[in-house]
Amino acid sequence: MDGGADDHEAQFRNEILFDRWCGQLVVTPRDVVRLHQAVELAWPYVPEQSDFYDFVWLQLLKLKWHELYVWARNYLQNVGSYRDAGR
Repeated sequence: MDGGADDHEAQFRNEILFDRWCGQLVVTPRDVVRLHQAVELAWPYVPEQSDFYDFVWLQLLKLKWHELYVWARNYLQNVGSYRDAGR
């Protein structure tokens, strides 16, 4: 690793996702297994350019905070619709 800006960004995002979000929402061994299985089973089918941290965060929300997951999913779909001019 060269210690560049990308490394700091990845380290920061890693801390936010795993230390803060998972630290708050993953509280039992069952939660760990469910999140791991959700990521392991779905990640191979996600497009290559996708962001792993965002994907794990969405899977975590899907399992533990469904209302926020639905909001985030709808928000991202709407942003995509605006970007694609409604196509």
